Amino acid sequence: MAEPRSTEGAALAGQIAEIPGEVLGIIRNGFTVAATLPEETQRRALQVIVRQIERAGGSVDTDAVVGATGLNRREASRLIAALSTTVGLLTESSATASDFVTAGRGKIFDDSQAATAEAIASHIVSQRAELQKSMARDNLANTVLPSLTSFDVAVDLRFKFRDHQVEDSVAVAVVHIGTDTRYQRIWLQLSRHDVQRIVEKLGATLKQMDAVEAITRQPPKDTTG
Repeated sequence: MAEPRSTEGAALAGQIAEIPGEVLGIIRNGFTVAATLPEETQRRALQVIVRQIERAGGSVDTDAVVGATGLNRREASRLIAALSTTVGLLTESSATASDFVTAGRGKIFDDSQAATAEAIASHIVSQRAELQKSMARDNLANTVLPSLTSFDVAVDLRFKFRDHQVEDSVAVAVVHIGTDTRYQRIWLQLSRHDVQRIVEKLGATLKQMDAVEAITRQPPKDTTG
């Protein structure tokens, strides 16, 4: 196993060495999943994950990766772990894809997956500046209060019975909200009216956020005239 020769590669190796063993296992499984994907599907999955990280600063929707790859949720979660870890390692340094391969070989991926790892790392390095900017904005947005890490929704159908016969039925949204605070998770159910009301409020909120951010993008007024 080759030891990293560059300063950046040595720093990567040090960060990888600090990853807990159980997490390393998940990441290795993720690279195994990545290596089994056709090149086009692998590239599409990486684009989805990078795009979501750019927009959300670190949060990745498992369902989006399932839709892009056809993987089941378990496989998609492992793929996300591998690719998100690679993004994290490479956006916090100036290491090259070659540095990453040298530092991670035999630790977070096997020798047989080195070509896959290098292709993934090369794509991330090519977008490093934009990813760094997105993560910096996310850190600003996530200060002070707990932040959203997952939002899962399933639709349930509830039945009302009379004398063992179905008399009525109604659709219900079952929601799980996760945050980056260990003990702050919420499970709740929403009626159709609740969902419509939330969508309307969030739509209005998004427009308000656009308006606020537009103010900061306005050029300074010329006071020299």
